[in-house]
Amino acid sequence: LSLAEGGLIGVEDAAGAVSSAIRVFGLSGEEAATTADRLLKITNLMSLQANDLTLALGTVSSGAGQTAQNMNEMLVAMGLVKNAGLDTSVAASSVSSALQFMAKNSEDFSDRLGVSVTNADGTFRDFIDVVMDADKALGERFTSQAERATVGLELFGRFGVTAFQNVATQIKNGVRNAEGDLLRGADAVAYLRDQLASAEG
Repeated sequence: LSLAEGGLIGVEDAAGAVSSAIRVFGLSGEEAATTADRLLKITNLMSLQANDLTLALGTVSSGAGQTAQNMNEMLVAMGLVKNAGLDTSVAASSVSSALQFMAKNSEDFSDRLGVSVTNADGTFRDFIDVVMDADKALGERFTSQAERATVGLELFGRFGVTAFQNVATQIKNGVRNAEGDLLRGADAVAYLRDQLASAEG
């Protein structure tokens, strides 16, 4: 009900979005209220709208599931791509594709960029951390913009590179916090993650 009211959507659509999130990310029914709060929070932070959520969550599920990404990370990533002016379906599909290629090309990420896509225990790192590290490594290792674009395309895939480029660009351009301060890079990512993590009630 709170998601429906805050997101200006029908109760059925709100329930569908929460159900989709619970299913995609393996959450429990007891987390429904917190999930609704976080879904509403992303609509306040970014241009991802409440009536986009069911489509976005369902579309990103393949890549998110393959790399065990959490809901908050996916909401932020899709929101950043959507903020670049892309359709919801494109934003979600490109993030999903980037994750699948990230998993497929894990050795290439290490060999060509010196970037690990997994943690020491073998689990996949958070998507946005990989994006920031890859973007930095591309800038350091390739002086030509054409070379950087080519390598990014090869690593993240033809469609996934859309997510990579737009997430990296949005983070570098910065996001504004509640006080109006412009945060860039790791500070911007930390702020967005914290906003979702603390979104309860």
